[in-house]
Amino acid sequence: MKFIDDSGIQKTKLQESNRKNFVAAQQKVTKQITKEACDQHGITESVLDFSGPDFSIKKFREGAYSLTRSLREANSELQFGQLLRAGVQNIFNDIYQSVEVTYDAAVREAGSNKRQEFYAPLERAGFPKRVERGAPFPETSFKGLDLELINLKWGVMLAIEKELIDDDMTGQIVQRAQQLAENARIFENAYVWTRMFNKSGVSLDGEPLPLSSTYATPYADATAGGIHGSGRGVNSLATASSARLSQSSIQAGWILAKKMLDQSGRPMAVLPSILAVSPQDIFFAETLMGSDYNPSKASTATGDDGKVSGNMSINPIKQLVGIVADRFIADYGAMLIDAGKGFVFQRRDATELVQENPTSGPAFSQEVFRYKERARWEADFIDPKFMINLNPTFAST
Repeated sequence: MKFIDDSGIQKTKLQESNRKNFVAAQQKVTKQITKEACDQHGITESVLDFSGPDFSIKKFREGAYSLTRSLREANSELQFGQLLRAGVQNIFNDIYQSVEVTYDAAVREAGSNKRQEFYAPLERAGFPKRVERGAPFPETSFKGLDLELINLKWGVMLAIEKELIDDDMTGQIVQRAQQLAENARIFENAYVWTRMFNKSGVSLDGEPLPLSSTYATPYADATAGGIHGSGRGVNSLATASSARLSQSSIQAGWILAKKMLDQSGRPMAVLPSILAVSPQDIFFAETLMGSDYNPSKASTATGDDGKVSGNMSINPIKQLVGIVADRFIADYGAMLIDAGKGFVFQRRDATELVQENPTSGPAFSQEVFRYKERARWEADFIDPKFMINLNPTFAST
């Protein structure tokens, strides 16, 4: 059984695949910035290693100015700023990649090379029919989904005072670069889990975390008729009797997954591989999934020992799925997920730092080095039938 949190101790094959794609995109932009700076100034990449044990911002600054001493002062400041930007991007990139997240255990990360990407997953075609002698073979049909994910731009500005660089003895620049990198990755994590659990009214540092743009109602119980109506696409336990995570809710959710119907009413192959829970239910989920014996039987009567649901009976959900826990999963939220299906993280532009010209504008008049952290991506449902919501109202009891 996998227990996945943001410690990065355990990773699934999906996570490894997602991380490979993510790192490749991120390193591409960083290598380009570093190479340009090194080629322009005739230096080696080790000079821009801000995370090295012997790095000194004072020595770096003196070396950068010595490279451009033949230039006028304004141009010298510009060249120093360019070198500083390359070094900050290096440390930014290292920290950004090292921040552990959990959303990559549930979604599929995909690259993008345009403003938006179109998704048209096709559902199952019809099953064979009996054909009488001399009769024509019956035709079958299938339906698909027509979805569009538009890449959104994300970012923030960071200003580093010139005095901090001149007098830095505490590693302020590195610390601030680390914070930018960590926050960029953490925001992605919060965005995905909030959207997947369809939790409204959530924000992070004042930025609203929006609900799905591809599905207005991503979860529907049997009473509502499912996502597609007529019992098709039932992917939520009953909203009216929503309750906190339990053995019975896991079993009921598993049954829903195995009985899933697509929009044509045909069976779908949905096989949950992870259980995503909020921090409140981490240890309870571990107990439910890890116990050898029935973890929900409290009676001390011996007459039913060994019987179904009785004392000493087996745990029917032992190691049924892996467990993912994250701080950004809404309180008491619980969901069975067929990982890597139904939800995509689409990355258009890798996260990078862009520097403002230090010889003009606010950077010049205020004597600051200003950096813009930017990225373009979007994450949303492609087909929510691969998720089973066990607690749609986030009930605490």
